[in-house]
Amino acid sequence: TPVTNITSISGGQGTQLGTNNQVAVLSFWATWSANSRRQLSLIQSLTNQYGRKAVTFVNINVDSLKQGKEVIDTAVHYGVGFSSLATDPRQMIASRFGVRSVPTLILVGKSGTVEAVHEGLPAPEGMGDFEQMIRAELDTLVDGRARSDFPARTAPAAKFDLLDPQLSGQQALAPT
Repeated sequence: TPVTNITSISGGQGTQLGTNNQVAVLSFWATWSANSRRQLSLIQSLTNQYGRKAVTFVNINVDSLKQGKEVIDTAVHYGVGFSSLATDPRQMIASRFGVRSVPTLILVGKSGTVEAVHEGLPAPEGMGDFEQMIRAELDTLVDGRARSDFPARTAPAAKFDLLDPQLSGQQALAPT
């Protein structure tokens, strides 16, 4: 994981990734992406369970043209906590993590290693299986294990929106 200090939109102390022996979930999203808005609901559900298990959630908005209030209003509407919300309008953090599309969900293990990258979301009928897979991966990481210990599962096909349309035709970041 790139050692990155991410400060929430509310200010205060930043979250330093890659150095704190804690599992982290990075959710890259944009207000204009319907799939991103669906991911925010998933993140809220995960936060309710794993926030108590010392998992850090950072929801990073990559909109370059939206005002802060619109970003905050969208996040709050989908139940995302204000303190876990960060903005990356120049996509500098996204670039450090190789994010090219939204939504992208990155799971970082206690060792500071990126253990999973999930680009996009499945169709609504596949969300139950997808959420179950993410929960299994988080359980593994919370136990101090790594991706080699993830349960064998086939991820459903995912839909995503490219951050830069010129990137179409390139390979995905990683298998989902």
